[in-house]
Amino acid sequence: MRGNYKLRKNTEMNATIFSPKIAANQAAFEKSIEGMSEEDQAAARERVRPTLERLKKGQDELRQDIRGSVELTWQKALSFAMEGTPSKNKAAAVFANFEKKMDEIAAGYGDEDNEYVFRQIVEQERARALAEYNKNPDAFKKRIGVVTPAPITAPEVTRDECRKMVEDNWRVFLPLAYDGHRDIGLQVLHQFEAKIQTMAAAMDPAPRAKFLATLEDEREKITNEYNANPDRLKTRLGCMPVASAQRHGRTRQPLGELAVKTAVRATVWEIIWKLFR
Repeated sequence: MRGNYKLRKNTEMNATIFSPKIAANQAAFEKSIEGMSEEDQAAARERVRPTLERLKKGQDELRQDIRGSVELTWQKALSFAMEGTPSKNKAAAVFANFEKKMDEIAAGYGDEDNEYVFRQIVEQERARALAEYNKNPDAFKKRIGVVTPAPITAPEVTRDECRKMVEDNWRVFLPLAYDGHRDIGLQVLHQFEAKIQTMAAAMDPAPRAKFLATLEDEREKITNEYNANPDRLKTRLGCMPVASAQRHGRTRQPLGELAVKTAVRATVWEIIWKLFR
């Protein structure tokens, strides 16, 4: 994790940095000593060298501070962005706050040359960070200390758990199908499919494939059991006694049986929907 960079408030550095005006003065100084002997030129340069070095050092330190502030801004924004859609608004706010802060500092210089240099350095460092990110986002995030959260992987679902899921779904669906509650029955089927897809999405590829294959196998088994003896399956699942079905009459059973047989696979939701409408 990078440190909490803050732009230095060194009065001497903020008062004047190596601006275009100073560079022009340095050029004028060099021209003014052209007629001197080499020895006198060297002596004159030595007299102004500490001042120029101090100014250049101030600008170098300023650049380092701005670079640190830019990278800290990226670090915060990327961390928010990785948390999901709601946090992306926070990421945008981080960049907006950075711009506001830079404007306030620039306005505080009170000198057009120094303000120009400050804004130029900010723009250069901002462009440098963006170019580095575009070139290799992962390397950039690692360098500035953005921690990528480890993916949350759902635990593997056993065959017994898959079987229980399928049987519980049938326990809810069968009475609805035979009693003619079509809309509710369809909702149950959709909810079960949504649950499966949510669970599968949280798994790694290999466990996901195994989970879906096992679930399909259990669906196939219970369908075969139903086709062999519907009443026995209903009794085993405890979802509807045979006598109860007889009291309701047989007029609804063909619809119920067709709905049950059709509901086995997720690829036939449209057929179920048309059936229930």
